[in-house]
Amino acid sequence: MYIDFYKIIKSHISFNKGANILILEDSYYSELPFKRIEDTVKVSKLIDEFAEKKLDIINNLSDFNKLNKKYDLIINLYFSTKSLDQISFTNKILSLSFLKTEYILILPFIGFVNYGVNNF
Repeated sequence: MYIDFYKIIKSHISFNKGANILILEDSYYSELPFKRIEDTVKVSKLIDEFAEKKLDIINNLSDFNKLNKKYDLIINLYFSTKSLDQISFTNKILSLSFLKTEYILILPFIGFVNYGVNNF
């Protein structure tokens, strides 16, 4: 992940008062485009930086579907592009959320193809 983008994610985690944080990551979009850039960092480094918070980082759909606890902050880093059934994905996000859960949705935009939920 590009270092400036990493800092933005880090600031969202810092400002969130909740203890349970879920990060959904698709490394194809978050790491692959930046392989040749030196200023990159892995998302897993966040676990070391926020030891006082309970951070779960999910990289595949099978682990995501097994989740059953609630989170105060959910950050979707391109992850929902893996799911063809966006309605069930959104319902799963809602089942993992409290009423005051913050949800940050970051999806790729490539040319004229926008992978936003409303396009599926």
